[in-house]
Amino acid sequence: MPKVSVIMPAYNVEKTIADSIKSVLKQTFTNFELIIVDDECSDGTLDIIARFDDARIIVYSQKNRGLAGARNTGIRHAKGELIAFLDSDDLWHKDKLLKHVRHLNIRQEVDVSYCPSLMIDDDGKSLGIFQSPKLKNITAQHIIARNPIGNGSVPVIRRTALNQIAFYAPNLGRRICYFDESFRQSEDIECWTRLALQAKAKFEGLADTLTFYRINAGG
Repeated sequence: MPKVSVIMPAYNVEKTIADSIKSVLKQTFTNFELIIVDDECSDGTLDIIARFDDARIIVYSQKNRGLAGARNTGIRHAKGELIAFLDSDDLWHKDKLLKHVRHLNIRQEVDVSYCPSLMIDDDGKSLGIFQSPKLKNITAQHIIARNPIGNGSVPVIRRTALNQIAFYAPNLGRRICYFDESFRQSEDIECWTRLALQAKAKFEGLADTLTFYRINAGG
């Protein structure tokens, strides 16, 4: 059974997904599964994924439901006790999972482990801009006002905490949801806020910059 389930939504990301996958496969912590959710790609994304020969990669395909819907599908299929998210245009430091797993093993009261991010350009080069969040004593007010997690490729979350905010969406065939699929932006902040308020989850960050967040010319 994998310790960590890495959830990677994919929608027409043929230019970047290979590097994102490689950054997961190069992790020094190796007890993970990588769940890639094909959100109805129409470009060469699936052909690129198929080039990777690693039993830890699992692909699920669905009709397009957006980022929240893809993450929900990934979580529902996840087997790990920890859930990590990586968008298919972002990258991780090779020790990303190792350091978050150690953090959560040592700090059993922490439910959400996160870290600073370095912004990169289309070519993966540093822009010299960091997201440097508040790391301790996080409240729901901090999440709503400042979103210390910063972006969706940062957090590693205990599955038990996500289970506490799960809900049925009758308009989606009564599927279990964790992210609210009615949100087309800020769905992550909404989810983190429910974790803080409903699950009383404890958020705590590491000082190391372990996530590389891509700023592309188109968005």
